Amino acid sequence: MKHKKWLISGGAVVLLVCAFFIFGMATHSKSDYYNAFKQALKDKNAEEMKNLLTTSDPSLKIDKAGSQAFIDYLTDNPADKTQLLKGLKEETEGEESSYSAEFPYTLVKDGKDMLFFPHYALSVKPLYFTVTTDADKVSLSVNKKEIPYVKKTDKYGPLMPGSYDVDVTLNCAIDTPLVHLKNELLIKENQNLDLQVGDVLSEDKSFQSSFAKNVDKSMDEFAQYWGGGLDTTKLKTATDNYREAALVERELLLPYLSKTSLTYKELKINNDSIKIEKKLDNWEADFEAFVDLAGNIEIAEEGSSPIEMQLDAVREFVFVYDTKLDEWLLDSAVESYSDPGDWDNINTITHKNPQTYEWSNKKDEDI
Repeated sequence: MKHKKWLISGGAVVLLVCAFFIFGMATHSKSDYYNAFKQALKDKNAEEMKNLLTTSDPSLKIDKAGSQAFIDYLTDNPADKTQLLKGLKEETEGEESSYSAEFPYTLVKDGKDMLFFPHYALSVKPLYFTVTTDADKVSLSVNKKEIPYVKKTDKYGPLMPGSYDVDVTLNCAIDTPLVHLKNELLIKENQNLDLQVGDVLSEDKSFQSSFAKNVDKSMDEFAQYWGGGLDTTKLKTATDNYREAALVERELLLPYLSKTSLTYKELKINNDSIKIEKKLDNWEADFEAFVDLAGNIEIAEEGSSPIEMQLDAVREFVFVYDTKLDEWLLDSAVESYSDPGDWDNINTITHKNPQTYEWSNKKDEDI
């Protein structure tokens, strides 16, 4: 009787063991992995996706944030998603493939589940990327976590292939705003991010506003310069190069002048024309602006009539950034044939009650 019970118990154990192995093999096949991966992708389940991914590179950590970036990338790029699922399905139906530049994923056995059954995972190559910049230093972070800079290879990483919101800090002599790159695709090896300080500044609304005020100040000084009888001491927001040219102008014209007056009314800057770049050690800003100036001069000749000054025009300006003064300085201004009517993005500063600056040659009047 006891022997019969042992036989029944042993048979039950054998059946349970067989059921265990049958169930294990059925739920740990390559095709089962493919279905689980496809479902996690469909559900956008980063926690589940994390368990379906692996890497042979110990420097890359497979975490929930990276898995979410991976899902976001495939969700937003249907063609890449289709290619990946197609390749993965082929791998589940055939032999394991190796890494390739075009398809940087491969299905591998990554340990065992329940001691006996193969655990399949999609092996991911870590990505490193470079940065082209004119900044002195760059710091990048995703999900408020800094991306390491690998000095030996001059690259940033590692990262999972994916879609990231990247925050960039560009450190240089000019105060630059934080750069936010939304949905930046980082999916290819040797990818490069072009992060130029000039490009960031020229498109930043806050910078455009403060820059316009700087230009406005310089134009008011120009009005004081001409309206004050070519008084070069008024040109404080100008480079030495510009002041030297003004001194030459003063020496040539001042002997022939008896009176000058000038009124500065309005400034219009074409924001879309602003181009900022580093030339040698200096930052230069090139742009177009319409300056509304009105005035006249009188020549120091008996019986001469006032001559109206034609200074209201569109000009192409160059300003140079002075790191010591922390200010943009006027360096040159030449006439431009651009039409303000074609400008879409304008910063306008209007002087409702503009001051008229006047000067007369008192020495000539005494004679």
